Amino acid sequence: MIDKRWSQVKRVLAIRLDNLGDVLVTTPALHAIKTSLPAATLTLLTSPVGAQVARLNPDLDDVIVYQAPWMDPWHKLPQDSQREQQVITTIRERRFDGAIIFTSFRQSPLPAAYLCYLADIPLRVAASIDGPGSLLTTRHKHPPITSHKGGIAFQLPQGGIAEREQLHKNDETWRSGLQVLERMMHEVERGLDLVATIGLTTEDLDLVLHVPADARTHIDDLLASYHVDKPDDRMKCRDDPCGRPAWDRQAYGRPAWDRPGCGRPALIAVHPGCSMPARTYPWEMYVEVVDLLVEQLGATVFLTGAEDEQELVERILSHVQEGNRRAVHSLAGVLSFPALCALIEAADLVITNNTGPMHISAAVKTPVVALFALTNPPEQWGPWHVPHRLLNVDVPCRICYSRACPYQHECLRLVSPSMVVDAASGLLKHVGREQTVS
Repeated sequence: MIDKRWSQVKRVLAIRLDNLGDVLVTTPALHAIKTSLPAATLTLLTSPVGAQVARLNPDLDDVIVYQAPWMDPWHKLPQDSQREQQVITTIRERRFDGAIIFTSFRQSPLPAAYLCYLADIPLRVAASIDGPGSLLTTRHKHPPITSHKGGIAFQLPQGGIAEREQLHKNDETWRSGLQVLERMMHEVERGLDLVATIGLTTEDLDLVLHVPADARTHIDDLLASYHVDKPDDRMKCRDDPCGRPAWDRQAYGRPAWDRPGCGRPALIAVHPGCSMPARTYPWEMYVEVVDLLVEQLGATVFLTGAEDEQELVERILSHVQEGNRRAVHSLAGVLSFPALCALIEAADLVITNNTGPMHISAAVKTPVVALFALTNPPEQWGPWHVPHRLLNVDVPCRICYSRACPYQHECLRLVSPSMVVDAASGLLKHVGREQTVS
């Protein structure tokens, strides 16, 4: 049942201020808001990169772009309080009835909650382990870790984990301010758990991303110029508004359009870049991956990247063996964001790091091989509701949350290019896209 304070709201502000993939994994929760409150308008306050995803989400009525200083890991934003004053004014002018603040496991919602407080939004909900005072009208706590005995785990001051049968507000553990450990959930589930606390739910748990028709047409024409089969020829399902293919979304068994052994080369998109160096597979190993994709699978490979990743992609392409370059094409810095989504939708397979295109692949239901560095928990950030393979090697420093690896990057460097291509081949076969080996 919807919280009575929220049942009559007319204008809702959702907030997700970090990256492209973070906004995508929030889309099922946004869908829950829209379907539970159909009479309300839904606006998303998000970062410039997150806005690219937001503009392709039919559940959103509007998008406000804001680059928050507490979401600036590389300290690039200049100190400019006018920026924050302006966004407060913008939000206040919209006269929102309620704000729902989405954050990841390691982020505090309180800076965003304070913006909403200053903008006079009367209802403010978020999950917070920190005491919010009056900043939140609904403070949610995600489910804690519990043992088979029903005990609750908490963090000791000196490090390590202990357990108590229960925690009461008047007991020593609570008063000492020890942090109760949150149960590991995928970020999609965390978002859904947050909105469920005020009674907003949905049965559709897929990521939401609508690829525009003109972007699809552009990619059709682009692929034709490279003499590659058009997406329609590869039998992608276009009846679904999000362009999802025709396999069973729950079981992910063999698709209805399976044509094993048809002899058509696989179209594989490789996105080698990432905003965090610690999550990026080495470029020279991507070179070997591309060579093996062409030599062993007979694949056509498109290398993708943003404008600031053009140098990386060109370096990779320049080191691909000359005899393989006829089947390898660079689109780095060339495609608009909708066109990138259309290319990923058209592809048979995507190979990338733990980055935005991994989540785009999940949203458009294109199988993905993710070179997933153990900086973050795969259980929390892995591809959602799509056939996939996660590749990494377990290391003692796992779940370090580092932006740059202080060691030798073993969790990714120990994943050989042949392991990547074996995973790609196996995944293609798993979803019924078996290719003829050249």
